Amino acid sequence: MGKLSRMKILNLHANQFDGQIPVEFCDLASLQVLDLAYNNLNGTIPSCIDHFSSMDKMNGSKGLIDLVK
Repeated sequence: MGKLSRMKILNLHANQFDGQIPVEFCDLASLQVLDLAYNNLNGTIPSCIDHFSSMDKMNGSKGLIDLVK
């Protein structure tokens, strides 16, 4: 995901993903919105995501989390 390091919005809403949230999201330091709602993700949220200073909203409702900074 190195070439995506300046991405600000990532919408993966309702894609039927399952498993854990990939640690590679940690490479997206400019991310402001991450929408993982309506997937079947489980496990813990990578700790680096909580440290993104530019993140405004992480939407993981319906089975994950709803975090607004």
